[in-house]
This record gives sequence, structure tokens and C-alpha cells, in this order.
Amino acid sequence: MPSHTDNPTVIDHLGRKVFAEVLADRLVRIRNDEARDLEKQKNGKLKESLQKVGGGFLLNIHGSWGSGKTSLLNFLRDELLKKKNPEWIVVEFNAWQNQQSGPPWWSLMNTVFEQSFKRLRDLGSRRRALGLWIWEHLWRSWIKRSNFFLILMISSAIIGMLILSNTVDVNRLFPRGNVTIVTGQHVILNESNVQTKSDNNKNSPNAIDLINDKFSGIIVLIIAVLSGVRAWSSSLLPGSENAANDFVQSNSDPYSKIKLHYGDLASLVNHPIAVFIDDLDRCRDSYTVDFLEGIQTLFRQPNMIYIIAADRRWIYTSYEESYSKFKLAMDQPALSLGQLFLEKIFQVSISLPSISLDIKRQYWKRLIQTAGTTSYSSPDEKAKQIYDNKLAAIKNSETEEEIRNALRTKETGIIEYDQDIREKAVKRVASPDVEIRTQHMLEPFSVLLHPNPREMKRLVNAYGLASAIDIIRGGSSEPRALALWTVINFRWPRLGQLLEEHPEFIDNIRKKKEPDITNLSEDLKRLLVDQEVHYAIDGKDSDGKAISAIPLDPLDEETIRRLIGL
Repeated sequence: MPSHTDNPTVIDHLGRKVFAEVLADRLVRIRNDEARDLEKQKNGKLKESLQKVGGGFLLNIHGSWGSGKTSLLNFLRDELLKKKNPEWIVVEFNAWQNQQSGPPWWSLMNTVFEQSFKRLRDLGSRRRALGLWIWEHLWRSWIKRSNFFLILMISSAIIGMLILSNTVDVNRLFPRGNVTIVTGQHVILNESNVQTKSDNNKNSPNAIDLINDKFSGIIVLIIAVLSGVRAWSSSLLPGSENAANDFVQSNSDPYSKIKLHYGDLASLVNHPIAVFIDDLDRCRDSYTVDFLEGIQTLFRQPNMIYIIAADRRWIYTSYEESYSKFKLAMDQPALSLGQLFLEKIFQVSISLPSISLDIKRQYWKRLIQTAGTTSYSSPDEKAKQIYDNKLAAIKNSETEEEIRNALRTKETGIIEYDQDIREKAVKRVASPDVEIRTQHMLEPFSVLLHPNPREMKRLVNAYGLASAIDIIRGGSSEPRALALWTVINFRWPRLGQLLEEHPEFIDNIRKKKEPDITNLSEDLKRLLVDQEVHYAIDGKDSDGKAISAIPLDPLDEETIRRLIGL
């Protein structure tokens, strides 16, 4: 049996590459929507209810350790780098490796600058890359207390070079009491007003005067060098932890300067930037909170998207640990304190696609195959005919429901064929014409959301990604049931988490019967008997009216198991 490493993969054996393609396309659309809204805001054409365009979309890819988050980021990076008009810049930041590299804002900002500079050069934008480099280093050298030493260094260097080249008379710069020495010509004694001409060759400089000049020039250059060293060490140029900490301590309102500078950096790059954050769920709780708060308060720019691959449980537990004094006061039945923070930070949080049984079998065969063997099945004419018919049906489908119906027909029995069919279905569902009809299908569910115009956008994005994940698993879920499940996880994350772990509890909730589980919090118990929750799981609004004229099957245990891939 062959040996394998557990390093992140760059070959798609688990059917996740197509999810990365769909995710990349959706991120491009999100970025374009943000750019259009920002342009409308600048022109005063945006409605008052949408005037606050925050910029900086944050997406959380949830998964436990070893579930393949880094591998998905690798696929997503490759997809974004293929995009044109405009080209994307992908910045990869490993939070765990940078945890000891000083303040989180500094290591992230430095990484964004360095990788953006390199990417601009790779794209052939050398003039823009050079301008970015010069601008960044001028800012770093000037922003701190190094200004005085920088000026002293420059002026001393100029004077020293002029002296050494005999362009400037040192005696005019440094007069010596009552005696003025004129280099190489004569000495004038001011006190006696007597002029003594040199007995030597009149065209030859006086040796003592010449040494005097050179010595003075060298002294001035030494001052310039020492000033330069001091300016360097007191600036942000060394990029050290101490330099970053000293910057914060030595400046009034340093974070507003950092925020302004980061915005200028993103503008100078002039390309959409995707920042990949990995291994945040291995960091200390204090670092995790400081890092995310830094992004929220300093680094959210309209031209930037942050993809944070981390176990969401690690993130919200970190917040609850850091803000433990407020937990009792702020916990809600639907959302714990940590989940409240997650809701504010991320526009969308999605779970890593789980692996279907067929894909698990295929992956296992690949792992145990030895040299000279293959895990591929041999297709026959019948399988090929089924494959072609399903692809044709998917291509001609106009709605997501039609696409899913095509998927539910007889499979080919060839793993590679069936996986390719699912991938084609995912791409078709994400196509603009089908997505418009999907948005129309989602409209009735908006009454279950908070009355916020941007909530509908969030639902569309979350549902689109959840639909892609479901189709990768086989597409057995009904679209309206998936929409309802997405809303429940949106509105009541604690309820969604409970039902994901215990789908059988849905019957207890419907009967308003407390589930047989120990350590169930009082807040969650109140949520389980909440009338609005009961209406929602039956597809009804807060008044108990059906949200859609089309009958909606209520959620039950079997439906939930399909929705979560069990």
C-alpha cells in the first residue's frame, strides 16, 4: 500500500474544484456589485437606505481541522488568478505562522503590500509596482519620529559631499574665532588686519587647510550616516515588531493613519484583492479577536474581499472568552455572544462541502491504488448514453428545480461520469439566467429575515453557495426546503447547530417538547418553544400565514438529514 502525505492537495480528488469555480464567480459578482454601489454612492444615486456602502466582503469557510479548507483555498486561488478585466491579486496569509510577528495589523498590511507588489510585477505593471514600492517606503520612513533624523541625514550628506569636492569653503561654514582660513591661498588675521601671502607656490593648496577641509567633510558625512541609521531604526522600514509597537505608542491616533494608509494602498494597487486567511483556528483567542477586529475597523476596503478558512466554533469561542464579562448580559436565545460577533463580522459563513459516499469510494481507491493500477471504471455505451442525456437535460433546464430533477434520474454507474454531471449542474445553477429565477423563488422567504434591505442579498449569496454544496453531494434536496434551512441558520444559528447535530430533535420542537439532552441552556430551551420558530419550520411568517402560494413541505428529520448530507 502506498504512503501519502497530509499536505494540502492541488489535485481535485474530492469534487471540490467545481465549488471553487462557483465560489470564485460569486466573489467576482459580489465585488462588482460593491463597486457599482460605491460608484452610485459617489454620484448620489444610491437610495438613502443603502447609502452606507461598507466595502470589504468577509466570507467564512467553516470546517474542522484536516477537513480540507486549505486545499479549497488552493483551488479558489487558481480560479481567481484566471480572471481577466480586471485581473485579481490573491494575498495568502497564514495567521498561525504570523502570530508571533508583532501586532496583527502590521503583519497583515506588510503581507498585502509585498504580495501585491510581486503580483503587479508578474502582470507586467512594472511602473505601477515601482510607484507602489516608492510610496510605501516613503510612508514608512516619514510616518514615525524619524522625520528629524531623515532631514538631518539628507542635509549632512549634501554638505559633506560639497565640502569634500571643494565646492564649499569650510571656513565660511565653520568660522574659527577671529581667524579665517582661506583654503590654499592666504591667511587673514582680523585682529591685526595684516595680510600674509603664502611663501609656497601660490597655485598649491596649503596642506593643513586641505586636511582641515577633508576632515570636516568626513565628520559631516559620519553625522549623515549616524542620522540615517537612527532614521532607519526609528521608522517602519525594518518591519520589526518593535518598530510597529513603537509606531502605535509614539503617534497620536495611530490607527486612523493606518486605516487611511491601507485605503491608499488598495487604491494604488488598482486591482481587486482577495486576502486568504488560513489557520486562524490555531491561534490564541486574544490574537484571533484582535486580528478580526483589525480587519473590521482598519482594513475593510471596497476593493477587497477576505476569505477566512477557520472553524467558526473556534472563532465564536474566542470572542466569548475575550468578552466573558458580557456573556450573561448579551446571550440571546437564537445567538450566543460569540455568534453575535460572527453575524456582525461575516456577510456569509458556509460549511466546507461534505464528501458524498460515491466520492469517498473513489478517493479511497485512489489512496490504496499501487503503481500500474487505476481506480477508474470502464464506461460502456449505455452509461455513455445516460451521461449524454443528463448533460443535455441540464443544459436545457431553465430553473434550479428542473436541473435537480435531471440529476435525480438514473445514474451512469461510472463515478467519473456522475461527478462530471454534478459539476455541470453546479455551473448551470450558477448561470445568470437560472439565478434570476432562483432569486424570484427566494423572495417569499424574505419575510422570515430581519427587515434589512441587505439581508436579501446575504440570503441569495448564502443560498447560492449552499445549493452548490448540495448538488456536489448529489442534489437530493428540494430547493424550497434548502431555502428554509438556509434562513433558519441565518436567523437562529444555535437552532441550526442543534438540528445539524441532532436532526431527530425536529419532532420534539414541533411538539414543543424539550429534547432529551443534557446541558441544554435555558436560552436554547426558550428558543425551542418560541412560536415564531415553530411557524418558520413550517414555512409560515410570524402571523402564522404561509409565506408562499406554492405549498411548502415542513422540515422533518429525513429532510434535514438530506440537507446536511447524512
